[in-house]
Amino acid sequence: MTYIFLFVCILVLGGVVALFVFRNRKKQDLYPLLVMKDELERETLSDDLKKVKALEIAGKAEKLYAQWESEWYEIQSIDIEELDRDLYSAETYIDKFNFKRADEVIMNSGELIANIKDRIAGIRREIKELTEVEPRNRELYEEIVVEYKELNRELLAKRHQYGAAAEQFEQNIKEIAPQLDDFKLLTSTGKYIEAQDKINTVKGLIDNLKERMEVLPDLLKEIEKKLVQLKFSH
Repeated sequence: MTYIFLFVCILVLGGVVALFVFRNRKKQDLYPLLVMKDELERETLSDDLKKVKALEIAGKAEKLYAQWESEWYEIQSIDIEELDRDLYSAETYIDKFNFKRADEVIMNSGELIANIKDRIAGIRREIKELTEVEPRNRELYEEIVVEYKELNRELLAKRHQYGAAAEQFEQNIKEIAPQLDDFKLLTSTGKYIEAQDKINTVKGLIDNLKERMEVLPDLLKEIEKKLVQLKFSH
Protein backbone atom coordinates (compact mmCIF):
# COMPACT_ATOMS: atom_id res chain seq x y z
CA MET A 1 0.00 0.00 0.00
CA THR A 2 2.87 2.33 0.92
CA TYR A 3 4.56 1.62 -2.41
CA ILE A 4 1.36 2.40 -4.28
CA PHE A 5 1.02 5.69 -2.40
CA LEU A 6 4.65 6.60 -3.13
CA PHE A 7 4.17 5.69 -6.78
CA VAL A 8 1.06 7.89 -7.02
CA CYS A 9 2.90 10.75 -5.28
CA ILE A 10 5.83 10.44 -7.73
CA LEU A 11 3.41 10.45 -10.69
CA VAL A 12 1.59 13.51 -9.35
CA LEU A 13 4.86 15.27 -8.58
CA GLY A 14 6.19 14.37 -12.01
CA GLY A 15 3.03 15.71 -13.63
CA VAL A 16 3.27 18.97 -11.68
CA VAL A 17 6.94 19.39 -12.59
CA ALA A 18 6.12 18.67 -16.25
CA LEU A 19 3.36 21.29 -16.18
CA PHE A 20 5.69 23.95 -14.78
CA VAL A 21 8.44 23.04 -17.26
CA PHE A 22 5.90 23.27 -20.10
CA ARG A 23 4.64 26.58 -18.72
CA ASN A 24 8.16 27.99 -18.74
CA ARG A 25 8.60 26.88 -22.35
CA LYS A 26 5.38 28.64 -23.31
CA LYS A 27 6.61 31.79 -21.58
CA GLN A 28 9.77 31.54 -23.65
CA ASP A 29 7.57 31.39 -26.77
CA LEU A 30 5.77 34.50 -25.54
CA TYR A 31 8.90 36.50 -24.64
CA PRO A 32 10.00 37.43 -28.23
CA LEU A 33 6.49 38.76 -28.93
CA LEU A 34 6.64 40.93 -25.81
CA VAL A 35 10.00 42.31 -26.99
CA MET A 36 8.59 43.06 -30.46
CA LYS A 37 5.54 44.71 -28.89
CA ASP A 38 7.82 47.00 -26.85
CA GLU A 39 9.75 47.86 -30.03
CA LEU A 40 6.51 48.71 -31.82
CA GLU A 41 5.46 50.96 -28.92
CA ARG A 42 8.75 52.86 -29.30
CA GLU A 43 8.30 53.06 -33.10
CA THR A 44 7.37 56.46 -34.49
CA LEU A 45 6.46 57.90 -37.86
CA SER A 46 6.14 61.45 -36.55
CA ASP A 47 9.48 62.62 -38.00
CA ASP A 48 8.69 61.04 -41.38
CA LEU A 49 5.29 62.73 -41.48
CA LYS A 50 6.82 66.09 -40.49
CA LYS A 51 9.17 65.89 -43.49
CA VAL A 52 6.17 65.46 -45.78
CA LYS A 53 4.25 68.29 -44.10
CA ALA A 54 7.26 70.60 -44.59
CA LEU A 55 6.92 70.17 -48.36
CA GLU A 56 3.74 72.31 -48.30
CA ILE A 57 1.86 69.63 -50.19
CA ALA A 58 -1.53 69.86 -51.90
CA GLY A 59 -3.81 67.77 -54.11
CA LYS A 60 -3.16 64.02 -54.20
CA ALA A 61 -0.06 64.34 -52.00
CA GLU A 62 -2.12 66.02 -49.28
CA LYS A 63 -4.71 63.23 -49.45
CA LEU A 64 -1.92 60.66 -49.13
CA TYR A 65 -0.57 62.49 -46.08
CA ALA A 66 -4.00 62.46 -44.42
CA GLN A 67 -4.27 58.73 -45.17
CA TRP A 68 -0.85 58.00 -43.63
CA GLU A 69 -1.62 60.10 -40.56
CA SER A 70 -4.94 58.32 -40.06
CA GLU A 71 -3.41 54.88 -40.50
CA TRP A 72 -0.56 55.68 -38.09
CA TYR A 73 -3.10 56.84 -35.48
CA GLU A 74 -5.05 53.61 -36.00
CA ILE A 75 -1.91 51.50 -35.55
CA GLN A 76 -1.04 53.28 -32.31
CA SER A 77 -4.47 53.59 -30.74
CA ILE A 78 -6.12 50.36 -31.92
CA ASP A 79 -3.70 47.71 -33.21
CA ILE A 80 -0.92 48.07 -30.62
CA GLU A 81 -3.50 48.35 -27.83
CA GLU A 82 -5.14 45.16 -29.09
CA LEU A 83 -1.73 43.47 -29.24
CA ASP A 84 -0.99 44.52 -25.66
CA ARG A 85 -4.30 43.04 -24.45
CA ASP A 86 -3.78 39.81 -26.38
CA LEU A 87 -0.26 39.28 -25.02
CA TYR A 88 -1.50 39.92 -21.49
CA SER A 89 -4.25 37.35 -22.10
CA ALA A 90 -1.71 34.84 -23.41
CA GLU A 91 0.40 35.31 -20.29
CA THR A 92 -2.69 34.79 -18.11
CA TYR A 93 -3.62 31.61 -20.00
CA ILE A 94 -0.09 30.27 -19.53
CA ASP A 95 -0.17 31.00 -15.79
CA LYS A 96 -3.48 29.11 -15.64
CA PHE A 97 -1.97 26.23 -17.67
CA ASN A 98 -4.48 26.78 -20.48
CA PHE A 99 -1.82 26.11 -23.10
CA LYS A 100 -4.16 25.46 -26.01
CA ARG A 101 -5.81 28.88 -25.67
CA ALA A 102 -2.41 30.49 -25.06
CA ASP A 103 -1.07 28.97 -28.32
CA GLU A 104 -4.02 30.40 -30.27
CA VAL A 105 -3.48 33.90 -28.86
CA ILE A 106 0.31 33.70 -29.42
CA MET A 107 -0.23 32.71 -33.06
CA ASN A 108 -2.74 35.52 -33.63
CA SER A 109 -0.42 38.00 -31.91
CA GLY A 110 2.46 36.97 -34.17
CA GLU A 111 0.28 37.60 -37.23
CA LEU A 112 -0.84 40.97 -35.85
CA ILE A 113 2.77 42.03 -35.22
CA ALA A 114 3.73 41.05 -38.77
CA ASN A 115 0.76 43.01 -40.11
CA ILE A 116 1.65 46.13 -38.08
CA LYS A 117 5.29 45.95 -39.22
CA ASP A 118 4.22 45.60 -42.85
CA ARG A 119 1.89 48.60 -42.59
CA ILE A 120 4.56 50.78 -40.97
CA ALA A 121 7.10 49.73 -43.59
CA GLY A 122 4.52 50.44 -46.31
CA ILE A 123 3.87 53.97 -45.01
CA ARG A 124 7.62 54.64 -44.77
CA ARG A 125 8.14 53.40 -48.32
CA GLU A 126 5.32 55.58 -49.67
CA ILE A 127 6.64 58.61 -47.77
CA LYS A 128 10.10 58.03 -49.21
CA GLU A 129 8.64 57.76 -52.70
CA LEU A 130 6.73 61.02 -52.28
CA THR A 131 9.74 62.94 -50.97
CA GLU A 132 11.70 61.74 -54.01
CA VAL A 133 9.02 62.81 -56.51
CA GLU A 134 9.88 66.54 -56.62
CA PRO A 135 13.66 66.13 -57.21
CA ARG A 136 12.97 63.43 -59.81
CA ASN A 137 10.38 65.66 -61.52
CA ARG A 138 12.83 68.55 -61.59
CA GLU A 139 15.56 66.40 -63.10
CA LEU A 140 13.21 65.11 -65.79
CA TYR A 141 11.95 68.64 -66.48
CA GLU A 142 15.50 69.86 -67.09
CA GLU A 143 16.15 66.97 -69.49
CA ILE A 144 12.93 67.71 -71.36
CA VAL A 145 13.76 71.42 -71.70
CA VAL A 146 17.06 70.44 -73.37
CA GLU A 147 15.27 68.00 -75.69
CA TYR A 148 12.58 70.61 -76.44
CA LYS A 149 15.21 73.13 -77.55
CA GLU A 150 16.98 70.47 -79.62
CA LEU A 151 13.72 69.64 -81.41
CA ASN A 152 13.22 73.32 -82.26
CA ARG A 153 16.75 73.55 -83.66
CA GLU A 154 16.28 70.30 -85.56
CA LEU A 155 13.09 71.57 -87.16
CA LEU A 156 14.70 74.84 -88.20
CA ALA A 157 17.79 73.14 -89.62
CA LYS A 158 16.02 70.31 -91.49
CA ARG A 159 12.59 71.78 -92.19
CA HIS A 160 12.96 71.05 -95.90
CA GLN A 161 13.46 67.35 -95.16
CA TYR A 162 10.07 66.98 -93.46
CA GLY A 163 7.93 68.10 -96.38
CA ALA A 164 4.29 68.82 -95.58
CA ALA A 165 4.76 67.34 -92.07
CA ALA A 166 6.96 70.29 -91.02
CA GLU A 167 3.96 72.40 -90.06
CA GLN A 168 2.50 69.58 -87.98
CA PHE A 169 5.83 69.09 -86.21
CA GLU A 170 6.00 72.81 -85.54
CA GLN A 171 2.52 72.73 -84.02
CA ASN A 172 3.39 69.69 -81.88
CA ILE A 173 6.47 71.47 -80.52
CA LYS A 174 4.46 74.62 -79.74
CA GLU A 175 1.94 72.56 -77.76
CA ILE A 176 4.67 71.33 -75.42
CA ALA A 177 5.51 74.78 -73.95
CA PRO A 178 2.09 75.31 -72.24
CA GLN A 179 2.28 71.85 -70.72
CA LEU A 180 5.69 72.65 -69.24
CA ASP A 181 4.13 75.79 -67.76
CA ASP A 182 1.35 73.64 -66.29
CA PHE A 183 3.99 71.40 -64.73
CA LYS A 184 5.72 74.37 -63.11
CA LEU A 185 2.41 75.65 -61.74
CA LEU A 186 1.50 72.26 -60.26
CA THR A 187 4.95 72.02 -58.65
CA SER A 188 4.81 75.54 -57.20
CA THR A 189 1.42 74.78 -55.58
CA GLY A 190 2.63 71.55 -53.96
CA LYS A 191 0.77 69.20 -56.28
CA TYR A 192 3.81 66.99 -56.82
CA ILE A 193 1.97 63.83 -57.87
CA GLU A 194 -0.10 65.70 -60.46
CA ALA A 195 3.13 67.38 -61.60
CA GLN A 196 4.71 63.94 -61.96
CA ASP A 197 1.83 62.77 -64.15
CA LYS A 198 2.14 65.92 -66.26
CA ILE A 199 5.92 65.73 -66.79
CA ASN A 200 5.72 62.01 -67.63
CA THR A 201 3.04 62.80 -70.22
CA VAL A 202 5.25 65.53 -71.74
CA LYS A 203 8.18 63.12 -71.80
CA GLY A 204 6.04 60.66 -73.77
CA LEU A 205 5.08 63.39 -76.26
CA ILE A 206 8.70 64.48 -76.67
CA ASP A 207 9.91 60.92 -77.24
CA ASN A 208 7.14 60.25 -79.76
CA LEU A 209 7.82 63.48 -81.63
CA LYS A 210 11.56 62.90 -81.65
CA GLU A 211 11.08 59.40 -83.09
CA ARG A 212 8.76 60.68 -85.84
CA MET A 213 11.16 63.46 -86.77
CA GLU A 214 14.05 61.00 -86.95
CA VAL A 215 12.21 58.47 -89.09
CA LEU A 216 10.36 60.75 -91.53
CA PRO A 217 13.28 62.09 -93.67
CA ASP A 218 14.46 58.57 -94.57
CA LEU A 219 10.88 57.47 -95.14
CA LEU A 220 10.25 60.38 -97.51
CA LYS A 221 13.47 59.61 -99.39
CA GLU A 222 12.39 56.00 -99.75
CA ILE A 223 8.96 57.03 -101.04
CA GLU A 224 10.53 59.50 -103.49
CA LYS A 225 12.92 56.84 -104.71
CA LYS A 226 10.09 54.41 -105.37
CA LEU A 227 8.08 57.07 -107.18
CA VAL A 228 11.05 57.75 -109.47
CA GLN A 229 11.42 54.02 -110.13
CA LEU A 230 7.73 53.74 -110.96
CA LYS A 231 7.97 56.73 -113.28
CA PHE A 232 10.85 55.30 -115.28
CA SER A 233 9.33 51.84 -115.34
CA HIS A 234 6.47 53.28 -117.38
